[in-house]
Amino acid sequence: IFAKIFNQVYENIYIERNGIDNIYHLYCLTPINSSTNIPSSPITISSTLFAILNTFSRSSSSSSSSINTDRNLLSSPLITKHYITSPRIIYLPTHRSYMDFIILTYLCFEYNIPLPCIAAAQDFLGLGLLANLLRHCGAFFIRRSFRTDLLYWTIFDEYVKTHLIHGDYPLEFFIEGARSRTLKTLLPVRQGMLKSCLECYFRRQIDNLILIPVSINYEKVLEDNLHANELLGIPKPKESKSSLVKSLQILKKSFGSMIVKFSQPIHVHDAYELFKKQQENKPNSMLF
Repeated sequence: IFAKIFNQVYENIYIERNGIDNIYHLYCLTPINSSTNIPSSPITISSTLFAILNTFSRSSSSSSSSINTDRNLLSSPLITKHYITSPRIIYLPTHRSYMDFIILTYLCFEYNIPLPCIAAAQDFLGLGLLANLLRHCGAFFIRRSFRTDLLYWTIFDEYVKTHLIHGDYPLEFFIEGARSRTLKTLLPVRQGMLKSCLECYFRRQIDNLILIPVSINYEKVLEDNLHANELLGIPKPKESKSSLVKSLQILKKSFGSMIVKFSQPIHVHDAYELFKKQQENKPNSMLF
């Protein structure tokens, strides 16, 4: 990453800022062990996640037939060692609750699909052991907004592209950028991370890219009271160890059903070829 970045025009930014925040940026992005996706035994993870989900949810459903159909496809990057010629997979779930990434990770684990590396908000770094657990699972932490920080964007952009080209696991991020407080999709979507992923394909660094939209809906979200307060103008409490301990009390309540639907995979290669054909078939409009 350093070699690619500092040989570009951003070297002057590094000199100007004396590299003070560069180490911290890499600490946020880099997992502790990229070759190990599971921090503890599979039985422990499965039983723990199932206990949590079963505690506050009356039932859960997922389109298991579609998952089983695409299981071989989703596992293909792990079968071959030729990463550049293997399809890269990106999960794009809706974002309604902090439980979204837990549910998706649990489903992937239960169906023997490689666990995705999650792009988590930097706020979670204040949760201590939970932050370490997420990092051991392959998560990396990013700022919620860094459009004006050119150095940070450069490191982030190169990290995402390196993961897609040479990584062993799928990628997951919330294209809405934040939880929806109204249970409706937040528009316009955040395009920065998706743009970095698509650039890998259009620069022919990978031969294909597979986008899998995932819809996660709840009968009642865990943070419904917090969402109501925020809509009334009450500031959102910061993520901290104390708030994590307090939130454990909600596990005693029932929040109804969860519905998870996996959309048909979007193959960027096929979509782009179709787009080119449509453009070629369009009659040229001429002004007289």
